[in-house]
Amino acid sequence: MVSFAYDANGSRTNKTVTVDDASSFVINTIAYTYDEDNRLVGAGVVDSTEDVDGNITITGTATNTFAYDYRSRRYYRSTPGTPHMYCVFDGGLSIQEYSGVSQAASLPSSTHLPETEFIRGEGMGGGVGGMVYSIKDDGAGNDVIICSHANHRGDIIARSDSSGSLTSFALYEAYGTRPYEWGNDPDRQKANTKEEETALGLLNEGMRFRDLETGTFLTRDPIGYADGPNVYCYVHCNPITQFDAWGLEIQKESQDAARNEWNDSNSEYDFGDYDSFDDWWGENEDSWYKHRAAQGYTIYDDFCGKIIREGNADARKDLFSSSAKTARNETLQALAYERNTRLNEAARLDEKYGVGNSPLAKQLKGEAAEYDSLMSSLRPGGNFAGFFADLGNNPMELAFSLYGVYSAGKLGVSGIRALTAGLRSGGDDAVRAIAGS
Repeated sequence: MVSFAYDANGSRTNKTVTVDDASSFVINTIAYTYDEDNRLVGAGVVDSTEDVDGNITITGTATNTFAYDYRSRRYYRSTPGTPHMYCVFDGGLSIQEYSGVSQAASLPSSTHLPETEFIRGEGMGGGVGGMVYSIKDDGAGNDVIICSHANHRGDIIARSDSSGSLTSFALYEAYGTRPYEWGNDPDRQKANTKEEETALGLLNEGMRFRDLETGTFLTRDPIGYADGPNVYCYVHCNPITQFDAWGLEIQKESQDAARNEWNDSNSEYDFGDYDSFDDWWGENEDSWYKHRAAQGYTIYDDFCGKIIREGNADARKDLFSSSAKTARNETLQALAYERNTRLNEAARLDEKYGVGNSPLAKQLKGEAAEYDSLMSSLRPGGNFAGFFADLGNNPMELAFSLYGVYSAGKLGVSGIRALTAGLRSGGDDAVRAIAGS
């Protein structure tokens, strides 16, 4: 039997696998922890047995710890097999790994030598299929070359040494599990050339982790519903011909959306000076994903307007019951990501140049404060909780809370009071009139 638990953010907090072996139950439990940006920072494993009398015996434990930089790149991992490993990146892809470096370190010191270096080619985006070979230190000062061979999805199906001899081979199922393996493969890049945490059964897809057994992500899609209504689903349940380069959305659909925008003469997106779409995409893929996340603002604005303006009370009730709350939470997550990205970069600049000496750090802190203000307005009741003290469970309270971030700046305090009174007594006609104002 397999059971799962989730927190209020929709992130998996627990996975328990129970196997009945006739004389006792064998139990494997994994507890997941996350930071404020909903990124996996810890996975604690407990193996135990339970006899027929209910007595539980712990047979093993393991701790896995991860840390991320301001771009959500996992720069640090510590596992029972490889404690204290530090990763160095070129853009969004890891190129070096150092062992024995503490999590608090900003960079490996001059006394550390890379344990592994990754040589990458062009690939299909997000590192998928781009691994050419790695260079590993064998512990005796010798470099060992491990060449990678991938299939059409970027799954690493074979490795070979510098002489061309095959050292490992693997067959992959649809979601990345391997029913057959042969040989020794010390590199972690497996399905879709993504880093696998084998002991946890997880694949690091970039912005989030995916459970290889279930084929689903541990956390909700950070860009909301831009890739469909199921925020845990991987590539619309079609991993045979599609892949997700960053853990955000199907690669082909995202690229198609960008291409359509490129071809739209009325597009407001600034593509810069490039001769072709392919040239632009090769250099700006990462920025396009950020743009897609920012589009949540527009989607959210349209959604709130629909709630306020539609006269059908039953339709509004349905929206308030689930979708409106979900849309607000998705936007809050996007705002938190933008705020924290700026605060992390400001902290890095303050550490490098000293607090108060970097104009860019000051600017980033100011922008983060603006995001804080927006987040405060979007939370239930927003900054206007006092106006709703006697509204109880009236769904219009939620409507105003949702719409408040867009209307408060125009209405002022007197307008807010009038709007609140209208929501209390005016019904659908008053709602439409208020929205029109």
